Amino acid sequence: EIQPDLSMYMKLKVRLVNAADNKELFSRAFSYRGKEHKFAEWAADGAGLFKTEIDGAYSKLSEEARKDIYMMNTLTRPQER
Repeated sequence: EIQPDLSMYMKLKVRLVNAADNKELFSRAFSYRGKEHKFAEWAADGAGLFKTEIDGAYSKLSEEARKDIYMMNTLTRPQER
């Protein structure tokens, strides 16, 4: 019986567009690859490990996107006097 290690991979593409002129302000892809586990481990306990991995991927990717958009906004915003 062959039981390869499997990992969860998720990709997030983010675009920030100015609604007034439809100009793209930010565009980037983010990716997440989790740890490897056997299929039986992923499926055990109602796929609990898989569900936890998905939640972690969502959290990590959204945090990375938020930080990049915040930094882009901070660096490009005119300085207040």
